[in-house]
Amino acid sequence: MSKTKRIFIAIDLPSLLKEEIKQKCLYLCWRYFPLEKGLIRWTRPENLHLTLKFLGNVPITEIGKVENTLKEKLAFIQPFTLLIKGFGFFSQKKKPRVIWLGVFDSREQLKKLVTKFNRDEYLCRFHREKDKEFISHLTLGRVKKRLSKIDYQNLLKIKQELNDRTLGKFKVDSIKIMESKTLPDGPRYSVIKSFSL
Repeated sequence: MSKTKRIFIAIDLPSLLKEEIKQKCLYLCWRYFPLEKGLIRWTRPENLHLTLKFLGNVPITEIGKVENTLKEKLAFIQPFTLLIKGFGFFSQKKKPRVIWLGVFDSREQLKKLVTKFNRDEYLCRFHREKDKEFISHLTLGRVKKRLSKIDYQNLLKIKQELNDRTLGKFKVDSIKIMESKTLPDGPRYSVIKSFSL
């Protein structure tokens, strides 16, 4: 039995919003990049979430302390609203790597939360983020193979169709510690602890 759990701090999306993203966005993506083609590993709709801090493999004996630390950090945070809008991708050397949906927060609560977590010495013991600006996004897929020019053009077509489309908004009233398990058919996420705001 493993003595560690691979965990991260996240905002889970409401089930109705996950379904909305599937209907309005993922079906379009799957039309251009079918799952069986294997070019892009698409996120399962039930797995859609917003990662605030990845902690990695944390000893089971430390998880209680992670929970207590998170409880302290969230003590005075009020619920807030997020808007899901826009489509894009992060590239490396002009090669798309991560495909995402934009997440907008008028009060910049996300940035404040992420900054709190990244400045906490205890949480950073497990995984220290590189000094880069936090860009709030939902990961839709990861490119697994080199895209042809036609594939890249298809990606741009999806971007053009979805870029200005609002997919929904939701109230964030909880933050979760989640566990990730890697299975042959992709990752599975489960909630370890949920903290109400």
